[in-house]
Amino acid sequence: MYHLTIYTRPMCSDCAKTKEKLQDAGVQYIEHDLSENEEKESELKKITGSRIVPGLVFKHRGFVGSLKKPIVYTGYERNQKEADDLILQMQEEK
Repeated sequence: MYHLTIYTRPMCSDCAKTKEKLQDAGVQYIEHDLSENEEKESELKKITGSRIVPGLVFKHRGFVGSLKKPIVYTGYERNQKEADDLILQMQEEK
């Protein structure tokens, strides 16, 4: 099962679209608003290599419970198909 964490900023239209898509799909996620927490911005940069939002981090546990390497996307529009595929998988796993 995937667990999703998204990194956002308040004035980001892609962030708003992403959150709307997730809510419409009924997919749970953890959101980190970078305007409220500077430490999370450093975390985003460490994970993705950039400060581009939305940052989508899909974490998945293997069969024996070990955490696999996360799937990471920065920006929604340029990664829409891949992100939508994972969101669909999350929706089906519910």
